[in-house]
Amino acid sequence: MAAITPVSHTIGSVCVATGSSTQGKQSIFEDLVVSESESILHSRNPYIICNEKGIEETLQKISQEPEKEHGVYLGFAFEFNYNVLVQRCVECAFICDIDGKLNQLYHWVEKTICQVKSSRDFLDLFRTMLSENSSFYFGIGWDGTEEVIDHFSKTEYGWLSSESKFTKIQSLYREGKIKHLNINLIKDCQTFEAIGAWMTKHHYTLDVLYISNIPEWIEGMQERERLRENIMNILCQDTILIDAKKIPDKGGGWPVQRVSKGIISEKDLPNFLPEPSHKRKRPKCSLEKKPINL
Repeated sequence: MAAITPVSHTIGSVCVATGSSTQGKQSIFEDLVVSESESILHSRNPYIICNEKGIEETLQKISQEPEKEHGVYLGFAFEFNYNVLVQRCVECAFICDIDGKLNQLYHWVEKTICQVKSSRDFLDLFRTMLSENSSFYFGIGWDGTEEVIDHFSKTEYGWLSSESKFTKIQSLYREGKIKHLNINLIKDCQTFEAIGAWMTKHHYTLDVLYISNIPEWIEGMQERERLRENIMNILCQDTILIDAKKIPDKGGGWPVQRVSKGIISEKDLPNFLPEPSHKRKRPKCSLEKKPINL
């Protein structure tokens, strides 16, 4: 397997490439001081493709929501974050996870996308990188490279399905407006407090928060309470919250996305508890209220 070298990453760094408009400019994150999590998960197969159901419906809903002035995006996992960003106009974005493999993939994307001229060039390099590191990303004995490339290039709502969508993500990177952080949604309370304070200082508003189905994997009342507290530290009333949850007889066993808005307090958050009959078994293939329900 070809060695994967993580990109050197520090708070306030900017992705700079030849011709990039960020050369010599201060990063939008310059005065954000946070400590990245010590909790690092090394999964066997990171979720490169989002396997949640209802994605197109979710993207359609959020595309109809009014844009926020000085909006900020924060999300976890990989693919779906970029699909949201092509639908919303935001000042900057945080794309986060605790999976060490996803964090390495983030930094590869950050470095590579600033250097290529087109989505096709990016996909070609993406194919080569995944193929050379197939056991790292897909496990021993299986190479999902072509499945990934086929999905990203042909999914109509995807960020790599058109040059205009790709260019929007590329511009965010070149302007230093996407920050990748290793964050534990439960344990890193001070990090969420710091991000919330930073947004308040600069008069930013959290436009969209995407937490995938992370709450389903949380056990224990104290852990769930910290989850809710961390969410509320960065949420505002107009924030669009997207999560996913396995629902019996819906989604074919995969998590189904939910969209909520109008969350003022913890009691307004959607019910994150797994359904009683829910058996939380991770699929073998990784590819793939009081709040107002939009």
